[in-house]
Amino acid sequence: MIAVPLSFVTALFLVEARGWIGELLGHGVDLLAAIPSIIYGLWGLFFLVPFMQVHVQPHLEWIPFMGRNYNGFGFATAGFILAVMILPFICAIMRDVFRMTPPILKEAAYGCGTTRWETTVDVTMRYGARGLLGGIFLGLGRAAGETMAVLFVIGNTPEIPKALFDSGTTISATLASNFAEANGVFRNVLFALGLILLLMSLGIQVLAQWWLNYSTRKVEGEK
Repeated sequence: MIAVPLSFVTALFLVEARGWIGELLGHGVDLLAAIPSIIYGLWGLFFLVPFMQVHVQPHLEWIPFMGRNYNGFGFATAGFILAVMILPFICAIMRDVFRMTPPILKEAAYGCGTTRWETTVDVTMRYGARGLLGGIFLGLGRAAGETMAVLFVIGNTPEIPKALFDSGTTISATLASNFAEANGVFRNVLFALGLILLLMSLGIQVLAQWWLNYSTRKVEGEK
């Protein structure tokens, strides 16, 4: 919900920006993808967590399903960190998709009197639907298995959360924090959690491939 709209707008701006501005900002987005996940986790721990604790959580408690946790940690903070992490990947793919659209199609749309936004939605997105969806699912797969960045800011509490501001943990974070000293049945449980995470990742890939094939057949049927 956070990364996809921001990635779309950012990619569109990078493609439409003139001259060196688009190139410079594009290189900046590419550099964000090269930052190790633990750096994002440290940034979230020392900057985002205090910001959420002071400026966000106390003022949004009236919204349903947000909760009354004011320590800065929680699923909302971890979700924001993941959104920042996967944004460069999705944005880079969307930018390449926008650039691969034949200029003659866009010029024809402009000639019919469409605006830049209408051309992007009706021409560019339809032409590169497979690439856009592929980028989204690639970012989702990256977020599903992320460990260190989430471990720093989610609270690491083995409880089922009732609100977005509540602390908790994920499968990957549980494996990272408990596997070293695990033995006996507990180690078997961690192996089972790893199998569940593997099946989840496989399910995302299968769903992505099915959706891409479905969208391709739909577009070919419309043609």
